[in-house]
Amino acid sequence: MRWPALGPQWFLWSPPWERVLGEVPAQRAVSEGLTWVYGRGEPTSAPPSVVPPGCSALWLRTALDGDLFDALENFLDPMHTPFIHAGLVRSEGVRTPVVVRLHSDGLCASALYRGARRSGLIRRVFGFGIDETEGRFRPPGTVELDYRAAGVLRLRIHLAFTPTTPGRLGLTVGLFSPLPQGVAVLAGVPLGPLLGVALRQDLAILARKSAHEDRWFPERRYTHTDNDLLGPLILQWLRTGTLAPRERDVTVLL
Repeated sequence: MRWPALGPQWFLWSPPWERVLGEVPAQRAVSEGLTWVYGRGEPTSAPPSVVPPGCSALWLRTALDGDLFDALENFLDPMHTPFIHAGLVRSEGVRTPVVVRLHSDGLCASALYRGARRSGLIRRVFGFGIDETEGRFRPPGTVELDYRAAGVLRLRIHLAFTPTTPGRLGLTVGLFSPLPQGVAVLAGVPLGPLLGVALRQDLAILARKSAHEDRWFPERRYTHTDNDLLGPLILQWLRTGTLAPRERDVTVLL
């Protein structure tokens, strides 16, 4: 699925420009080692900061096979974690109702989970007392996952996707933590491999899903229910270039 036309704002990007837009964007800038393009017209400000104030950053760049919508929706979907990441992110067992606050302001769509319990190895070892999780979709292809304890950010996972060739996506991953840079690097020594396993599990299932759809459902006729949470909003933006304002609560079992 290709990007729709971009509006007059900064978007996080990566090459190759011509394969995505059909032309090289006129306005682009580099900030914090990341490349940004301005959707339309002349920019009136510098690109926004991606790294939260007071946080250290660790970066990873990779690629994956899959459709853009599938990739965005996968990393914002908590329902698959007991199956794809069994024992690592979440263990299977008795689920509890969790009220999720869905919000969209036309520029960003988010899902806020309060009190959702995570029982996997990553949570037990590096939980930091996390009691709140928020997932955000920022057009055109960015996912942010915030993990907070008592309202304080403990970890943000930033994923930026860019279609490069049909069925292939570039992926830039950022790990942001309020730990000092040296401590963050040391913490990343054990945490990195565990998150790497979870990432490889996601990439593997996306590749299998893409191959299955290419064979049996090449037109990608997506459907969804309320349990897909942010999926309908992501699909709306990819199809129309707009995010409808929305504010509602949904109860799910996690």
